[in-house]
Amino acid sequence: MSAYVEKVTASYTSLNQQPQNKKYVVEEPHDKFFLVHFLFLLFGLLHLMPITFLITANNYWMHKFRNVSMDHHDAEYRAPLQSYFTSGTEVAQAVPTILCTLLATAYGHKFRVRSRIFVSLLVIAACYVLCTVFVKIDVDSWQIGFCALTMVELAVIQAMLALYQVTSLVLLAKFPGNYMKPFLFGEGIAGIFTSSLQIISLAIGGGPETSALIYFCTGTFLILLTLVIFKMVKYMDIYDYYVNLNKEDTKRKTHSFRESMKVAGSIWPCLVIFMTYVATLAATHPAITSLVISENAGKGHVWNDKYFVPVVTFLFSDICSLLGRVFATGFLTKRNGPFFVVLNFVRTAVLVPLVVLCHATPRSHLPVVFNQDWQYIVILACLVFTNGFIQNVTFLSIGKLAPGKEEEALLVLISFAAVATGLSSPLGMLIVRIL
Repeated sequence: MSAYVEKVTASYTSLNQQPQNKKYVVEEPHDKFFLVHFLFLLFGLLHLMPITFLITANNYWMHKFRNVSMDHHDAEYRAPLQSYFTSGTEVAQAVPTILCTLLATAYGHKFRVRSRIFVSLLVIAACYVLCTVFVKIDVDSWQIGFCALTMVELAVIQAMLALYQVTSLVLLAKFPGNYMKPFLFGEGIAGIFTSSLQIISLAIGGGPETSALIYFCTGTFLILLTLVIFKMVKYMDIYDYYVNLNKEDTKRKTHSFRESMKVAGSIWPCLVIFMTYVATLAATHPAITSLVISENAGKGHVWNDKYFVPVVTFLFSDICSLLGRVFATGFLTKRNGPFFVVLNFVRTAVLVPLVVLCHATPRSHLPVVFNQDWQYIVILACLVFTNGFIQNVTFLSIGKLAPGKEEEALLVLISFAAVATGLSSPLGMLIVRIL
């Protein structure tokens, strides 16, 4: 038993011996140096970073899967592996996401929270080390095999990421609501961090392989840093106060299907809106947006050929998404929920076709309607701003829709999101096919 638990237990014993007409309150410990806040910011960052780092290394994958028979790179032409890689990654993540999220939600409580977080992050770090090793290996003669190996790595990362996501939310639910803010902020800056890193690596030079080394090494460092901070927080009084005083029951029964459906019924607006958001994301960003090129691509301009996709498609979109998260509040209620569900459907029906009709290449069937850069930027801004807004609204509204059952509601939400992610994962590949 930790020192703080012993101290509080002793205080309770002492309080029970005091006169009954007096009230005594055990004072909440302070978060020294905001270390717990920083931990949850890192938790939020790692919720998306392991995948965003791999997807944002777009130039690296385009280099690995290029047509080796061509002497130069043509922005208007992409080899089949280049065209389908981004959307293919979504399909590769689908099954692990569904299985591991549902298993972690149903049976994760049988294993301690700390053990689940440590194991999942260590496996992800090992996969990152493997990705780093392959950066300097020539795969031109076995591109299909390397693509298959990469998909397996992505599947393993996504499986462990699903376990980590569920577990970190369980831990987060034990703390007061104000700790959700650094967590959501960490999620919001994950994309900005990776996009900025990509642009810096391009400005430094050295080619796509050097950029990939920077991504993968930085990702490994952040994962290990999170593990170190998590280990340190274990010995803090505030961690004991919220976690160790409520012992984990690893032998309790799994929530029944009926109980889960009852919780789902209370938060149904969040579920419908979030699943629609997931489907919208799978159909557009980055499966289609990563294929959009500048109107002046191929004319020798550095901005159009080198920086347009990293700055506009990734950095700019991540900033807009973060702004959407900042303006979000938990305003969903059972009364206004249906209205915002319909509004979200309308948003999806309008924005998805607009993105598809931008200057994404290659394409053989659909026309390019919005071929100018400013048009694409406006459409992208509307898409990702509303995406960020919707994502945070659903999480922040859980407390109002399911008071007292926040942990169960978060697990139900992430389970439904996993199923929606798996079912909608082929949308990106389908749209690339019909372009």
